[in-house]
Amino acid sequence: MKYIINKVSKISGVTIRTLQYYDKIGLLNPSEKTDSGYRIYNENDIEKLVQILFFKELGFRLHEIIKIVNSPKYNVKEAMSNQKQMLVVQRDRLNNMINIIEGYLNGKEMNLDMSIENKFKVMSKKEIDELQKQYVDEVNQKYDKDVVSECNKKVASYDNNKWKQVQEDSGKILIEIVENMDKPVEDPKIQNLVDAYRQHITDNFYNCTIEIFAGLGQMYLQDERFTKFYENIKEGLAEYLSKAIEYYCANKKQ
Repeated sequence: MKYIINKVSKISGVTIRTLQYYDKIGLLNPSEKTDSGYRIYNENDIEKLVQILFFKELGFRLHEIIKIVNSPKYNVKEAMSNQKQMLVVQRDRLNNMINIIEGYLNGKEMNLDMSIENKFKVMSKKEIDELQKQYVDEVNQKYDKDVVSECNKKVASYDNNKWKQVQEDSGKILIEIVENMDKPVEDPKIQNLVDAYRQHITDNFYNCTIEIFAGLGQMYLQDERFTKFYENIKEGLAEYLSKAIEYYCANKKQ
């Protein structure tokens, strides 16, 4: 069975624009495209979209989902087992909250036998967040060992002079990008600088594939630590750089 993008959007509740974006960043590429550019999805594509929506519902960020579902070691059964565990915790939390609200609506006081700690525990997402973090950590350990190992090995070999040079080279690229932020992100000048930035990461840290680079670009907006770093250099730089990287990854062949 094959489905055009309009049908997938209608049955999944995901907008056409979002599906197009998923295609651009390599999260969900349709199995076919017509001569006129229409995206065609098969059953495997739909199954992958379902997995993506499960992860999103559980609070995973797009760059995390890309790493998980696009890994050659990705196991759907294992992933669904972890998703079930998180959903059960979330369901129990919501049921407890519903019971408390129903009590109020029926004119009852909050359960008097419930300690104040437990009352606020009902409202807390801490257990869900911990399960999510645990799963992300497991994924990183399982799928990113080579990247982490390569990065650690390179950085460990740097003396103070080398590390200073690496930082200066990175700074020069970022400063030049800042000086050209009046240009649209698709401008050849900006795209050449983005390419140089990616090459800088590859040369000095790890092999920065398109998939990894796309994830980094998203993190500049999704992770407040990255956002703060780039915003301290120039207001608006985090968003500008993120969009420039998005355009670069969508149009780069390898």
